[in-house]
Amino acid sequence: MKQILPSAYFDSLMIMDEMPASLRPISFVEYHLYSYLSCVLALFKGESISSWGYKYTVTEYGFPFSNELQHAIDFLLNRGFIYTDENGLFHPNDDIISAELNNFSHDKSLINRRELISTALQCGLNIPSGAIRNAIKNSPGMSLSTSLAQAAPLLDDEDNIDILYEEYDVISKMIGKENKDLLSPAVIWLSARVMRTEG
Repeated sequence: MKQILPSAYFDSLMIMDEMPASLRPISFVEYHLYSYLSCVLALFKGESISSWGYKYTVTEYGFPFSNELQHAIDFLLNRGFIYTDENGLFHPNDDIISAELNNFSHDKSLINRRELISTALQCGLNIPSGAIRNAIKNSPGMSLSTSLAQAAPLLDDEDNIDILYEEYDVISKMIGKENKDLLSPAVIWLSARVMRTEG
């Protein structure tokens, strides 16, 4: 049996628990996409990439993927926490997921992850998931590998991380750094990325 990382396991549960009804069901790609966007938002808050707990690669098709998250998703499927329909889309078994998440309620370090995941999913209510995917696909560290149609590690290059910080800093200054809301700058950042790729 593959080792399940606690951070990836929690995130795989939380994505389904926090998923707005209007975004359900979600695809395999969206599952990994919202996890990766949550990680990027953690960077925007000044957290180190090593503190996230698991890593990502960009696939040859240009979307983020985490082996650790996938192991957790497979585990949830086998345990009946989530299920797939005839189209391969993921649905939650809400009661079972809520009961399982109660086991994490004592761990205060996970509260921040819930906020990040919730914000990433709220972005999906403001911007279509296809546009989010396109924005992420053309973000620092992704575009070159996508152009070459080859898999490569994500967020392992300080230069790319610095570019993300710089982009977020510009947005923070624009809306005022005293604004502690994470959703607004996240939506602006994604929207700017979408306009850049479409323009």
